[in-house]
Amino acid sequence: MIQKNETINLPMALIIGLNAAIGAGIFTAPLPLHRIAGAAGIFSYLIVTAIILCIGLALTKLLRLHPTPAFFYDLPKLWGGRLAGLTATYLYSSGLVVALGLLGKIAGTLLSSLFPSFSPTIWTIILLCTTALSSQMGTSWLTWGQYILFFLTIAPMAIIAFLGFSFGHVSNFLPFAPNGISGILAGTPIVAFGFFGFEAIPALFTRIKNPEKNIVRAISGTILITGIVYLIFIASIFMLLPEQAYTNTSLGEALVSALPAYNWLIQTITWAIIITIAGTLYSMFPAISAILLQAHRNNNSILLEKSLITGIPITAIIVAISASNIGLLFNITAVGITGAFGLSILPLLTNMRTKTDTFLGINALCACIILLSCAIIGIIQAP
Repeated sequence: MIQKNETINLPMALIIGLNAAIGAGIFTAPLPLHRIAGAAGIFSYLIVTAIILCIGLALTKLLRLHPTPAFFYDLPKLWGGRLAGLTATYLYSSGLVVALGLLGKIAGTLLSSLFPSFSPTIWTIILLCTTALSSQMGTSWLTWGQYILFFLTIAPMAIIAFLGFSFGHVSNFLPFAPNGISGILAGTPIVAFGFFGFEAIPALFTRIKNPEKNIVRAISGTILITGIVYLIFIASIFMLLPEQAYTNTSLGEALVSALPAYNWLIQTITWAIIITIAGTLYSMFPAISAILLQAHRNNNSILLEKSLITGIPITAIIVAISASNIGLLFNITAVGITGAFGLSILPLLTNMRTKTDTFLGINALCACIILLSCAIIGIIQAP
């Protein structure tokens, strides 16, 4: 784990970024993405990689001019005062809370498939409560736990990709784009879910060695590597699974239906996915609290801190058990987080200094608008 005053070099910045970006989200995307876009969902990954890169570069430029760890509050405050700062902070935090409910719901379904004596809803409540409680009891395990979680994410991806390319068929890509371009665009909020977290790199701007060069390299490298890894993984899934497999409720069940002879291996992978989700939940609970407390750092935040300890997990549970449409949760998450990014990069346009700043700001704002529009349309059209 990085010490508080330790200087971070480029390779370590890349590792931090990849740990933050590549997570449980990749295991939640294949089934709902294929239902919306078919195998053409691969293009959704290409579009989102470009979108996130635009946002990341703009955010990096702003933090070069205004270094701050609480950038979802301090950057919007530059153009809209405290109200804009609080709006962006709560948008981002709300998106993360919905993501908690989404991940808990998916993990609960996986646990119920392994232990059917409890329903997915019960398992979801148990998991969210357990991870929320344990996150308040100390974080010393995170020194080595993040490396274990990263391995438990990469290892299943590598195994699944190997199985997909070994036993899959190109014919499973057909029909390739059943819903055309609209399906590809509708899939972007689902894909974006797996990229959120890259903002861990620009948040470390003041601690990265030679930040003027390395921060851009680190964030570009993180997003591009993440995009390539995701493309390989999703292509292997689409190549492996036949059309009927996407009617399953979880990726584990879909893999078992396609490879019954490898049931034991799929069960092991399922456990790895569950542990990865649990670790992500464990890390997200204190992260959301910290973001909200930063926005209220000049006030008496003791009451707020106590409220967040119970309020965040309760809200996540309500989200998980009340939403029957997984796609809706993906879209709501994208609206909250993308909206916060959009408000945070506006100073590049309102306080522009150079043509480069304006160019970065316009590109990033257009990227946010595209992703935000797709997510809002998805919410409106949700059954």
